[in-house]
Amino acid sequence: MAPLQTMPTFSELSCIEKETVIRELGYSDNRGSSPIIAIIIHGLQHPMSVHYGMRHNVPEHCTAWHIPSYIKCMTSLGIAIPKGELQEDKREELRAVVQCWMNKYKITADKIVRHYDLNIKCLCPEAYVEPKKWVDLLAYITR
Repeated sequence: MAPLQTMPTFSELSCIEKETVIRELGYSDNRGSSPIIAIIIHGLQHPMSVHYGMRHNVPEHCTAWHIPSYIKCMTSLGIAIPKGELQEDKREELRAVVQCWMNKYKITADKIVRHYDLNIKCLCPEAYVEPKKWVDLLAYITR
């Protein structure tokens, strides 16, 4: 996964740049007073923006438009993982990020979900749609 990149705040961008950011990166500068209550894991093929894992990492205080639900986007953080089953180093990296956010935002393991859990038509992340694989990964990244 790519390291977190520093991005200008939305307010520092020109009007044209703001339109481009919303259209191409899919995020806005803040989430207002909405508390973060969930972490949603996506496959890397996911076309929208996420807070961790793609070339454009959205800062945590911003809203990444990574699922088609305004409320869920405002109250969640998104992570994109590579296609296929994760190798040990990527599992460790995912675990570190998830545990950091769980501690920081007081998120419980039952609030770590796949994009698939929110939309069963979306096989995302594809390698973890199978229940046993997901349960095993979830147990690993949340312990």
